[in-house]
Order: sequence, then structure tokens, then C-alpha cells
Amino acid sequence: MKSDNNSVDVVTTWSVESKLSHQEFEEYSPALSMFNKKSKEGIQVILYEIRRNRLDGLTLKRTPLLNSKKFKTKSTLLRKIIQNKSKENSDNNSKRKKGLNAYRRIFLLIAVFLAFLTIMFIMNSIGG
Repeated sequence: MKSDNNSVDVVTTWSVESKLSHQEFEEYSPALSMFNKKSKEGIQVILYEIRRNRLDGLTLKRTPLLNSKKFKTKSTLLRKIIQNKSKENSDNNSKRKKGLNAYRRIFLLIAVFLAFLTIMFIMNSIGG
């Protein structure tokens, strides 16, 4: 891979780091599986993407991709947000249903009243 700025050969590796260990991988999928394995064990780990100069091995860029601590925090926050939204939607739906039921009752009451007036008018015209 060539960088446009300096025309330097760049090698990309991935690193899984915790407080107790540091492992480096040449491919992403083994690094990701190691990250998942350690995070399921309850160890706080970080998955980094590391770009190095091929010639002298100097690190050009080190980017954190996944953090098990933040991932757990985000997932619980995400669950809470989803639950709150579902509660709001159910509250809105129940309010709509109550409003529609009130309109139905009013419409039914008006229909019964109009039917009563119509029957009274017909009886008055027949008898009168």
C-alpha cells in the first residue's frame, strides 16, 4: 500500500491489548475473534489498527477500533434508549386509542339521538 503524501510503503496490522497482554495480528478476523473471546471473559480489551512503515517499522498511525468497556456501556445505553422509545410509542398508541374510542362514543350517541328524533318524527306524522 502506498501513501500519497510520502510515497512510503505502509503495513497494516491489528493489535488486541489489555492490561495484562498484548497480541498483534497480521489479519483482521483473528484479531476480532481474539477481541470477542477476551471481552466475553470479562477482560477489558481494545482492538487497534496499526499502520507502520515497512522499511523501518515506525508506527505511522494507531487507531482504536473497538473498546470492550465502551461497547458494554453503549449496548446498555442503547437498550435503555430503545426501551424508552417503545414506552413512548405505546403511550402514544394508547392515547390515540382512547381518543378514537371517545370519538366513536360521541358519534354513536349522536346517531342514537338522530334515530330517536327520526322515529319521533315518523310517529308524529303517522298519528297526526
